[in-house]
Amino acid sequence: MAPVQCFTEQLERCGGLPCFSAFNLIDFQTSVIFFGEKTDQFGYRVIQTKSNGNSWLVVSAPLAGNRTGSLFQCSYDTQRCQPIVLKNAKVVPRISLGLSLAADEASESKIMACGPTWERRCGQLDYLNGICYILNGFDANVKEIQPAFQECVFGVDAVILYDDSGSIVDSDLHIMKNFFLNLMDSVADADVQFAAVQYSSLYSVVFDFATYNNTREKIKDIIHNFKRFKGQTFTPSAIVYVVDKVFTTNRGMRPHSKKLLIVLTDGISNDRSTTFEQATEAANKKGITRYAIGVGENFLTAQDELRRIASSNENVFSVKSFDALEQLQKQLKDKIFNIEGLNS
Repeated sequence: MAPVQCFTEQLERCGGLPCFSAFNLIDFQTSVIFFGEKTDQFGYRVIQTKSNGNSWLVVSAPLAGNRTGSLFQCSYDTQRCQPIVLKNAKVVPRISLGLSLAADEASESKIMACGPTWERRCGQLDYLNGICYILNGFDANVKEIQPAFQECVFGVDAVILYDDSGSIVDSDLHIMKNFFLNLMDSVADADVQFAAVQYSSLYSVVFDFATYNNTREKIKDIIHNFKRFKGQTFTPSAIVYVVDKVFTTNRGMRPHSKKLLIVLTDGISNDRSTTFEQATEAANKKGITRYAIGVGENFLTAQDELRRIASSNENVFSVKSFDALEQLQKQLKDKIFNIEGLNS
């Protein structure tokens, strides 16, 4: 058992560690000793606080419960300690709760206990984050905070949404398909998975993320053999379709991936059922970063529609013809896939 020894009304030394509060009235003759498990590091941190008009000690044992950590409320009167139950809070395992412990001097009743060893697996990385719990009296509900929290984002899930309207001749469509096939090949060794959707007045999944992963060697044939729709250009509706039907776990999307949408079109949208504002709202809700590639003379000067498709002006590209798409290859690859944490 590990003792914590404190002098009445004065925390001079506690378990060999300095205490955090001092008072004018000091009685060095009468001491109180609290016992806890030595292997739990009982007494690692000790603070004095008040609750319901009474003074208490709060003692931490950061190695208790297989390094989950525990807090104890210790009474001067009874010379006993009891565990503090964190109400309405699910304590994360193995966080070493109580390695850090502090009291609010102004309120004398509010304390903050932290566990800095919370490990989370994110792809191939381990994130080490801390969790803190704020108690305002022992009977109150607990507030949880996560300082310096790192969102788990790994890998890239990219959908290529390409225009198949009647204004695109077969030879240009072939060039377009080869363009994004080459784009896929250029990042084949990175943690990137693709899906493709063809659209005009209609829209259909050419292949999804799951198909890309399971039958990657067949993707070229799948793309070039996919039946044409032709028709008009309903870009906003197609974007909403991709957001709702393709960026899903059922299609092989990873929940914590960076999500990209690359839209390639040769003409102005004449969609009357869905607005770009609606498409933007849907994409933003899922955190999808959008890139727009415009092909043709119109987009060289009139880029308003491309800006409405893309997440930002920096994500807009335009070329004079389909033959010129090759010029964008490296630029687009570097811009889209230069993402922190992505191995390429």
